[in-house]
Amino acid sequence: MKRFAFRKLEKWKSNSDRKPLVISGAQQDKRFVSTSVEGVRQARDLRDAFSWLESAGLAYRVWNVTKSALPLAAYHNHLFKFFGVDVGLLAAQAAVPAKAILEGSRLFTEYKGALTEQYVQQELRAACGFLPYYWSQSDSQAEMDFVIEGEDGPVPIEAKAERNIRAKSLSVFRKKFSPPISVRTSLSSYARSDGLIDLPLYALATLEKEISAGSNC
Repeated sequence: MKRFAFRKLEKWKSNSDRKPLVISGAQQDKRFVSTSVEGVRQARDLRDAFSWLESAGLAYRVWNVTKSALPLAAYHNHLFKFFGVDVGLLAAQAAVPAKAILEGSRLFTEYKGALTEQYVQQELRAACGFLPYYWSQSDSQAEMDFVIEGEDGPVPIEAKAERNIRAKSLSVFRKKFSPPISVRTSLSSYARSDGLIDLPLYALATLEKEISAGSNC
């Protein structure tokens, strides 16, 4: 089963005519679109490969939601992010040098964000038991990294790889949907104010407790 899925993905990677990127306006969209692959049968095979990987427990889909309301499953569409099962395996697969991760590098800025999202996604599932979704505006000007279901409604989560906690997408989401609790997780210290919880990345396992107490922040 695993060999079948990887064989399909490797076949797509080796195709020189593949179309992994979609151009939208003046910006380059890095999303993979299965229907952009030449041939309907090949596109279907690739979608099946994603399903096989997920069924084998090797990867997870995080679905896009169009609205911040309960239940989130009622508002997801056909778009999804595809995550690996473990952040260490992802780094190894990408051949990221340990030195680049530990010491930082100006050439390692973009992928550091991907590793951080991977870590947060697996913590939400494994340590907290949440089923994460994500939200994005139709014009792609804002994207909420994760949205989970809390007792008082959906909870947006912004994942930051640095101590820089400026979060434009979180601000857009809060202004649009007014969630009672919002979470920003990064390398910064713990804080809570006006319905916003700043939770260090290392403390994500305490998220459920923080959300439960969030109505008092």
